[in-house]
Formats: sequence, C-alpha cells, structure tokens
Amino acid sequence: MPTISIADTSVVEGDSGTRTMMFTATLSNPNYAAISVSFATADGSASAPADYLSTSGSLTFEPDETSKTLSVSVVGDPIDEPNETVLVNLSAGSVAISDGQAQGTIVDDDATPSLSINDVTVAEANTGTNTSAVFTVSLSGQSQSSITVNYATANGTATAPADYLSASGLLTFAPGQITRTLTVTVVGDTLDESNETFAVNLSAGSVAIGDAQGQATITDNDAPPSLSIADASVLESRTGERTMVFTVTLATISGQAVTANYTTANGTATAPADYVSSAGQVTIPAGSTSATISITIKPDNLAEGAETFSVSLAVPVNASISDGAATGTIIDAGLVIFLPLVRRNS
Repeated sequence: MPTISIADTSVVEGDSGTRTMMFTATLSNPNYAAISVSFATADGSASAPADYLSTSGSLTFEPDETSKTLSVSVVGDPIDEPNETVLVNLSAGSVAISDGQAQGTIVDDDATPSLSINDVTVAEANTGTNTSAVFTVSLSGQSQSSITVNYATANGTATAPADYLSASGLLTFAPGQITRTLTVTVVGDTLDESNETFAVNLSAGSVAIGDAQGQATITDNDAPPSLSIADASVLESRTGERTMVFTVTLATISGQAVTANYTTANGTATAPADYVSSAGQVTIPAGSTSATISITIKPDNLAEGAETFSVSLAVPVNASISDGAATGTIIDAGLVIFLPLVRRNS
C-alpha cells in the first residue's frame, strides 16, 4: 500500500485582500483504487481569521493519481511583523500517513515603520512647574515587534533649568502600538520675554527615524512692563556747557531689550540758546531696569530765573508708557548786579 505525505509551502502575505497558499499532498506510489484522506488547518504562529481563513475537508486520489493540492486563503495586511506559520494536518484516511503535517509560511512583505515626533506649543505659567509640553512620538504604521527609541531634550532659546526641566530616557512601543507621548516640564515666571524654544531629539532606536526632532515653543504670557521718565535739573554754568541727565525707568525687569523714542521741546527755555535740542532712541538692555538721556545745557551770564523745557517718550517697544513726559529745569546762575551805595551829606 502507498503512504501519503504533505509538503511545506509559503506565500507572500500582501497588504490587503487574500492570497492563496497551495499545499501538495503526495502518494508514495500509484494505487489501483481511490484513496482518501482528511485535512484541517490549525494555528501555528499565525491565527485564524486574522492571518488566514481556516478550512477542512478531504482529498481523494483516483486510481493511478499520486498528487493532490489544497488551498488556504491568507489574509493580507500592512502590518510589519515576523513571518508567521499555519499548519495543515492529515488524518483518518484510507491510507497510511508518512508525513501528516505541513507548515505554511506567510512571508511578511511590509516595511519596518519609521518614527517621528511632533512640534508643540505651550503657554508659560507665571509660577511653578504646573505646565507641561507633551510631545507625541508616532510610528508610520503598526508593527508586531517591540520598538524602542532614545530621547533627550536640548536647549534652544529656552534653557534648562530656568525655562524647562531637562529630560531623557527610552521610549518603548509595544507590539501594535503606534503612538507614545513624552512630557517635559515647563517652568513658569513673570518675566516679560520673547517666545522661547527647546527641542526633543530622538536617536539610536530599533527602527528608522523619519523626523528626529520635535520643537517646543513656550509662548510668553507676561504683560510688558511700563516706562516712566523722571524730571531733572542742573545749575546753569556761566562759562561752559553742562549736561542734564534724565532717567528712564522700567516698573519691573524685562527679559528683552526695551526701547522708546524721545524728543525735547521748548518751554521757557529755548533751543539753541538755553539747551541743545535732541531726538533719538533710549534703550534699556534685557535684565536692566533703567537708562539715561543726556541733554546739553548752554552757558550764559544773564540773570533770568529758572527756565524749563521738556523731554517726551513715544513709540515704546516691549513696554508701555506710564509717565512719558519729564520737565528739565535750568537753575539760573546769572551775574548778581550790585548797586553802588550813595551817601548823603548831612
């Protein structure tokens, strides 16, 4: 009597629909009468119905026929995964079985997905560390393998630990997981400043990286400080020029440079006889709270009383104006005239 065996086979999975995996059962030699054998699929590392469609039935070899085929439908998907196997078992036939199990290999044809990280924007708080920048790291497709990637923060215009708390570590994607989040703590303050940025970099993972850097923008929520200019005075010289110094002050410190335009205007003092008219821009550097404006005062010998002119601020940048006008007083230093003493004869 002949014996029957079934051979291993394979098929490429495909991304969708179904493909056919063909198994061949063979008699060791022809037989004069019909021979039948039962078959049924069974899960290996592949499972039905996700990876293949289970089937069962019987094969009949007609007289002198030595081979028969049976088909199993394989389900395609776009998921990156290891090659998987399905089994076909022969049983309960009218012939001895020499090899009653075949293994069908479903060959995965999906590219390993790549990783990317997004950019985020977060509003800065006024105090503490209650605000977080939450980044999303994404796979371009599903994978049935565990995937890891390293991450680390890096300074931009924002620096750690003043603006955020540095972080680093390993991010792991479980099989089938396509997104993970990572959180970086943002430090609040009341300092008016420009929007600031820092980065999170991905590196040295178990998968290709398509976009390796996410940028966080910390938007400033602090009102610009207010500017004011103080009155000034100087004693007029009889012989040489003197300088009157006006002080421009910020109500609070600022994290960025503050500027404002200034101009002088006549009062009882007039330019160019009493002072040198001036216009320009005053700058208070970031981190400072004051700057000065110098006006040249002209000398004279006239007894004329105190005279005044004004200095006005306008067009502030990174600040508002709370008191934008100051009075400059030129204290008179004119000659004192002595009248001769006239004596009367008695």
